Amino acid sequence: MSFKLENFAQATAAYIENILPIFIPVRNVRKAKIIDFFNKNGMLKIETFFGSVQVKRVLLTQQHKRILENLLAEPKQRLNDGSFYIEIERYNFLKKIGATPTNYNWLEEKITDLRSATIELSWTDQEDNKQTFGFGIIEEYKYTEEVKEGKGGRGRPIKKMKIKFTRAYTMLYRNYDLLNYRSMLPLLNRLRNPFLEGLITYLFLHKKQDIYFSTFVKNSGLDSILEERMINDHKNSLGELETIKSLEPFGILIDNKDPNDPLIMYKRPDGVYFLEQNQNLQPKNLQIKPKKILEQGQLL
Repeated sequence: MSFKLENFAQATAAYIENILPIFIPVRNVRKAKIIDFFNKNGMLKIETFFGSVQVKRVLLTQQHKRILENLLAEPKQRLNDGSFYIEIERYNFLKKIGATPTNYNWLEEKITDLRSATIELSWTDQEDNKQTFGFGIIEEYKYTEEVKEGKGGRGRPIKKMKIKFTRAYTMLYRNYDLLNYRSMLPLLNRLRNPFLEGLITYLFLHKKQDIYFSTFVKNSGLDSILEERMINDHKNSLGELETIKSLEPFGILIDNKDPNDPLIMYKRPDGVYFLEQNQNLQPKNLQIKPKKILEQGQLL
C-alpha cells in the first residue's frame, strides 16, 4: 500500500517499533542485566522471535518510549526534505505525560538520548525477504522561551521546544504499518510501570491474543535483558488485584490458574487501530500461539 498522508498524521507508533524491543522496559537502566555489556561495548544487540535489535551510544528505556509516543501524538509538520517536526510547550507536555511539569532538565536529557541513539532493526518479512533498517530518531531540537504580558505584568515564561525527526525515522512512517492508540495515552501515562507499558503496546499489535507470560518474555527477548529476579517480580505482580484492575481498560485479563505462568488474555479495545501502509514488509511471525493447552479440548 502506498503512503497515506492522513495515516502519517494519526500515527502514534510504527508497527515495527512495538514488536522489536528498542526500548528496555525498566525505569532505571542500571537495573537491566545487560548494562555491563553495554558499558564495555557501547552497544546492545537483542535477538527475539521476530528479529533483532541493535542499539548504540545510549540505552533507551520505556521512559523514552513514553515521551516519543506522546510527541508523535502532537500535530506533525512535514518539511521539504521529507522529514517532519513537532513543537511543544514544555510545561504542558511534562504535565500531560505525568512528569513534574517544571522538570525541564529531565525532559531535555531524554530528548538528547533520543537524538544520540542509533538503531538497527533486522527481520524476515512476509515474503521471506531479510529486511535491515538503520536509523536515528531525532535530528535536532531547539529551545525557545517567551514571556507574555499578563494582567499583572510579566506572566509565566512559555518554554517551547521544536523537535525535528530524521528523514530515516520518517521512512518508518512511510513504509511500515502504523498504529493509532493516542486515545490510550492518558491511561498509559498514569500507569507508571515500564514492564506493563511494554506488554500493553506489544499487545496493541494484535486484534485478539492469548499468550502465556513466559512465552511473551521469551519471544520479546526480555529474558536476555532483565534479571530473573525482576522477571519473577513482574510475573508475581500479575496475580495482584491492583495490577489486574489496571490492565482491564486496555482489554487485558489475567488467568492465574497456573501462578507460575499466568495466561494473558487480550482483546483490542476501542480507540486502538491499524493504519495500513505495507503489509508485506511486516515481520513474518506475527501470530503467536500459547505454549500449552489450558484444558483438554480448549485450544487457545
